[in-house]
Amino acid sequence: MEQDIYDEMAKQEGQHWWFVARRKYVQKLISKYFPPDSKYRVCEIGCGTGGNLEMLSQLGCVDAVELNESARQVAKSKEIKNVLGVCSGYLPDGIPLTEKYDGVFSLDVIEHVENDLEAVKALKSLIAENGRLIVTVPAYQWLWSAHDEVNHHFRRYSKKTFLELFDSAGLKIRYVSYFNSILFPLALLSRITEKISPNKTATKTWGVKYPSVWVNALLKKIFEIESIWAGKFSIPFGLSIVVVAELEKSDYL
Repeated sequence: MEQDIYDEMAKQEGQHWWFVARRKYVQKLISKYFPPDSKYRVCEIGCGTGGNLEMLSQLGCVDAVELNESARQVAKSKEIKNVLGVCSGYLPDGIPLTEKYDGVFSLDVIEHVENDLEAVKALKSLIAENGRLIVTVPAYQWLWSAHDEVNHHFRRYSKKTFLELFDSAGLKIRYVSYFNSILFPLALLSRITEKISPNKTATKTWGVKYPSVWVNALLKKIFEIESIWAGKFSIPFGLSIVVVAELEKSDYL
């Protein structure tokens, strides 16, 4: 991504509706798949400026990997308890971690990687026996927009193509669903409007900028509703997709 997007992310990730509500959604998945009576070793691949590290630190010890140097320094500066380190690295073949992890998290990252199959295989290599992998990506190639271009995405996914990716990597799916579904009609209208009348002056931080306080609060409340059913049943449409995966038994027998 462009440097100014990381800069904007650092400023907004604590209160912007999308970051806050996505964390709440992922937190609900964590509560389902990581029983609270245990301490875990987890990692986040592509941690950005560290907006998820406080949440992940509640599980136990955390290792984090981030390619962008300034984003990495912001994440380090937070000095979050239980975060053992934030190191330089990238998918698929630049991950310096040698441990196996109970939880591997990569949230809206693999769409930035040209070889996504090798990226998922690299994530798989980090999973410990009985560990879990949680990955999120943007949904639907036909929703491609200026947001994807300025964020240097290679693709968006359908549920079918996302599942095929994990199947090709030899991972077992525990849960898959679209999410950010309630706001889907609003986003669809926005994309249609953009295609009809493209905004030639779209900024490089398009899609991350903070809206008015009341709009931000409203969008956050709407998106947060979805945490109620996270991990319980699969939603047939939405702006994003989440997968919870684990190793096949044959990988550690």
